[in-house]
Amino acid sequence: MFGKRLGLRWRAVPMALLVLVLVLLASPALVGFAAVRGYPELAISLVDQEDLRTYTQLIKQVKSNEGLDDQEKQEAINLIEEKYVKSRNAKIPADKLNVDTLERAFERRMALERQYEKSMGTILNKYFSDANYKQIAVSVKKEDKILAMKKIIELLDTRKLQGQEKALALYYLDKFAPYAGDEQLAARNRQFNVPDRDVAVTYSYTTNSYNRTKARQYIDHYWNSYNPDFPNLTYIGGDCTNFASQVLHAGNLPMDYRGGWYVYPKQIPPRYPAPKSIGELNYSWSLADPSSWISAKQFNRYWSQHVYSKERYSGTELKNLQTFDDVWRKAWHGDVVQILRPVWWWYEPYHTLEVYSFTFISSKDIILAAHTNNTKSLSFKEIINRYPNYKFDIFYVKQGY
Repeated sequence: MFGKRLGLRWRAVPMALLVLVLVLLASPALVGFAAVRGYPELAISLVDQEDLRTYTQLIKQVKSNEGLDDQEKQEAINLIEEKYVKSRNAKIPADKLNVDTLERAFERRMALERQYEKSMGTILNKYFSDANYKQIAVSVKKEDKILAMKKIIELLDTRKLQGQEKALALYYLDKFAPYAGDEQLAARNRQFNVPDRDVAVTYSYTTNSYNRTKARQYIDHYWNSYNPDFPNLTYIGGDCTNFASQVLHAGNLPMDYRGGWYVYPKQIPPRYPAPKSIGELNYSWSLADPSSWISAKQFNRYWSQHVYSKERYSGTELKNLQTFDDVWRKAWHGDVVQILRPVWWWYEPYHTLEVYSFTFISSKDIILAAHTNNTKSLSFKEIINRYPNYKFDIFYVKQGY
């Protein structure tokens, strides 16, 4: 399924790692996933969370192996994932979900994304014979991703792609073009992936209308429960971004049906208030695809254009007291924090939290609320200390209170 078995240079892999790979590939204890039709982003954002400890440990060992270059690491990971996506394991109970589980879910999402990348390579090989695009499409090198995207644009311009092939092409372009450092590619991606539509929620509206008191009251009411007016997504990818969207909506920000930030039930009451599959979600709830209401990645893109300001910091930067104090002074109840995890040569958001309160007597800290795990007492400083190599986006919804 993933990668080229013959492309792996086994001699570069230490014997202990090779034995571990072979043992794990033969084990039924790895995790499987359900195939999903339709635009890939929704499927990826809703991959259900399962016990990936064995898989994740192996991936981490490969990534930290100094004897392999980046290409060799990716080839080893591809081979591991080929077996991983076919196998099964028990799901983690809902009460055990936490930040570590979100990290494992992120690894699982990346495995699913690799499958889409390989499928895109197969499509490119179907239309072009000047190179091995099956290998190029899954390469972790930026120049290979750029080459694959340029070929995709050729196909989109000539309208040769239809149906699922077109959906995969648009997904691939949208995933990598924003991080390629190529403005022409980024512009073409916006042309293909951003519909020609007006946006109902504007910057001036959020600045003038956001009610921080109502946003905080909503956190107080629902931080450890679920509003039946919205889906509970605990079982299919986590409820963190869904809850953050609810908090903003409770603070007087209207749903944006033209901009894709919305969710509403198809039945009253919905048949599946807490869906356990994408099929159940689609049966009972209406969402954009991809959805900026529930996807951390799409939420980031949407609200980056609709808040007063957004700032990005590394964990190392925020450990500087002066920098943290500056964030502490500017943040208010109802602002949003996203954790971004490194993905080769870029970062992607994978957890969304809300500013709930502050400490300032013994030391300054920002207290965060979130779903999955449900909390309204999470120390921002503790998160920063735990993930110094991650990045953090701070969304200041409006200036001041």
